[in-house]
Amino acid sequence: MKVIILAGGSGTRLWPLSRSRYPKQFIKLQGSKPSLFQETFKRSLLLAGLDDIYVVTNEKYKFLVMGEVEELDYKYNEYNIIVEPEVKNTLPAIYAGVHEIAKKGNDTVVVFPSDHMIIKGQEFANIIKSSEALTKDSIITFGIKPNSPNTGYGYIAPGNKKLNGYEIKEFKEKPDYETAVTYVNGDIIGMQEYLCLILRYL
Repeated sequence: MKVIILAGGSGTRLWPLSRSRYPKQFIKLQGSKPSLFQETFKRSLLLAGLDDIYVVTNEKYKFLVMGEVEELDYKYNEYNIIVEPEVKNTLPAIYAGVHEIAKKGNDTVVVFPSDHMIIKGQEFANIIKSSEALTKDSIITFGIKPNSPNTGYGYIAPGNKKLNGYEIKEFKEKPDYETAVTYVNGDIIGMQEYLCLILRYL
């Protein structure tokens, strides 16, 4: 299993704490505790070895990434940091990471945003591991049951049961507030920009 961490975002939603030269994934939000990126990196180690973790970022964050990993006392190969030639959002960043991994053969790839706070890291890693069989013929995404409506996220309606997951019946991106309220009150999963994505590169 390989892991891609997406760490190129500018973190504009957390301005003014998060700034273009020092975005939210690198901020230690609770004083001296690890940054969100560092927490993501440690979660990744529950799924893959150090050499199987790739970070996709842009040129101005490359040395921030190196410093963050070194602060965790890991000697990290800088060739595992994939620098985007230009910022083009999430899908091209995932493609850049998968393209690099594919040079070394086929494998399951887990994609993490670097700015999520997940309290039960080991439990989350166990869920990902138990879902790997679904990658035989599917791309998997993980979401959470929303507890309040939000127009800034996407929503998924689960369909037929498939092993320990569900097929996607419908996806709605950033609905208006009234529609979001109906989603929260119904049988739907809030994406929150997705907790992680898992796929098998063939």
